[in-house]
Amino acid sequence: MKEQEIRFIEGQIGHTFHNPGLLTQAFIRRSYAKENGGADNEVLEFIGDKVLDLMVVRFLTETYASVGECKEDAPCEVFTSRYQEDKFTELKKSLVERTMLAKRIDMLGLSPFLVMGKGDRQNRVNEEPSVKEDLFEAIIGAVALDAGWDAEELYHVVLIMLDPRSFLGDRLEDNYIKLIQEWVQKTFRQCPIFHMLPAQETEEAASEPPFCCQLVLDPSLPQFRGYGRSKSEARKAACRLAYAYLKQEKLLFTIQSEVKDPTPNNAVGQLETLARRGYFSLPIYEFSQSYDESKNPMWHYLCRIKEIDKIFEADSAGKKEAKKLAAFKMLVYILNHY
Repeated sequence: MKEQEIRFIEGQIGHTFHNPGLLTQAFIRRSYAKENGGADNEVLEFIGDKVLDLMVVRFLTETYASVGECKEDAPCEVFTSRYQEDKFTELKKSLVERTMLAKRIDMLGLSPFLVMGKGDRQNRVNEEPSVKEDLFEAIIGAVALDAGWDAEELYHVVLIMLDPRSFLGDRLEDNYIKLIQEWVQKTFRQCPIFHMLPAQETEEAASEPPFCCQLVLDPSLPQFRGYGRSKSEARKAACRLAYAYLKQEKLLFTIQSEVKDPTPNNAVGQLETLARRGYFSLPIYEFSQSYDESKNPMWHYLCRIKEIDKIFEADSAGKKEAKKLAAFKMLVYILNHY
């Protein structure tokens, strides 16, 4: 792997390797090792899978639970949690499932660097979700070994690579990284480039937190530098500055430019996409069933969005059709008024 490629990948995942060979190995599939000799990434996948589970559990615990102290003359609740075990299991499963990890590899632009055998290249296996999932885990495994199992470093890398806050529907201010990644990919067909710099090497070092992230959207645009008490905070700060610049220069996409073909069949997915990109919260649907004079079933659907001051309803003999029609009415209203 070329030095320039290693630097790009390090910037994307937020870790600078002491042993770049570990990073290179994370991208080597078994098919290539069989044809050319040497080690592959399968054991790194195993390691990364276990590390990922632990760090996701830590994230969920820190987000939805807390540890307190027992007080005299009061019930002892040292550990309190917003959710029960089944909900945590569901959230954890969603965050580490194959489609999620594959999507994040795409967002980070890492699958093109896979080193594969001839058969894999011909079959373009680097586009398969299972292969992207393996790559995600292998990278985490490589970081674990390179960082000497440093828990804080692993946690920062997992937060950067997985970006769990955006998946769990946090508000716009917590989605800047995702918004910038999507904007750059849509505008320039490439990924934003992140460079982690020691703060003491920057001009602003005297009064800033210890981590500094330099963000490159494209050579035609300014570069942005963000600071934070962790790598993930620094990346978010840089993306926040970039987002503010794009907004000021009127370069951001509008709702109208995001929706190319508003039809009832596409409306449910289009509303969800707009919500995921921070325009408003996820739509809420409510439904009920009744019967017409001929005793045929009829479905009534209601669509509402917290930030929109109108509710839209639709009726149909088909449940899915009623939902699509209610969503389409909401989508048309948004396109005409926002």
